[in-house]
Amino acid sequence: MRRLISWARAVLSVGVLVALVALIALLVLPRVSSLDVLIVRGGSMEPTIHVGSVVVVDRGDLVPVVGAVVTLRDPLADVVTHRVVRVDGRSFTTRGDANGSVDVTRRSSSDLIGTVRLSVPFLGYALHVLQQPVVFFLLLIAALGALILGQVRDIRGEVRTIRDRSDARPRADGTEPAPDA
Repeated sequence: MRRLISWARAVLSVGVLVALVALIALLVLPRVSSLDVLIVRGGSMEPTIHVGSVVVVDRGDLVPVVGAVVTLRDPLADVVTHRVVRVDGRSFTTRGDANGSVDVTRRSSSDLIGTVRLSVPFLGYALHVLQQPVVFFLLLIAALGALILGQVRDIRGEVRTIRDRSDARPRADGTEPAPDA
């Protein structure tokens, strides 16, 4: 049973650590590169990009190309991720893969946020939960608690080892210690 508890504790510690590192990486990524991480909240790009997916958008790629999936500012919906279906000089037309017709609004390069480079299905749900301050705080406390418990366990093991060595040594008067009953 101890082995199972020890194994579960190790798995939980690694899981919490991986979650924290991933969250920190996703928070730092937009600040140190031209990539941005966004959560898809609508189903207009189904089945290519599912609701709850995370899309990694390259803000450095601002040239609309037919067939490319782009993220852009939309006056009605804030931010939209759709596919470019036509480019006409300085403007272009988009359409969500699940939509029956093209978007009514013609887009310009100034609307473009970037081109989607990667989509990870359903990761957005986890990121949304992790972005909640209470959840992030609880994960931080859990990671800190796991580190402290691990150190306490190691210290207890060292104390036992030292105690066992000192109990096995003969006393200064030359007599053997009495065995524990």
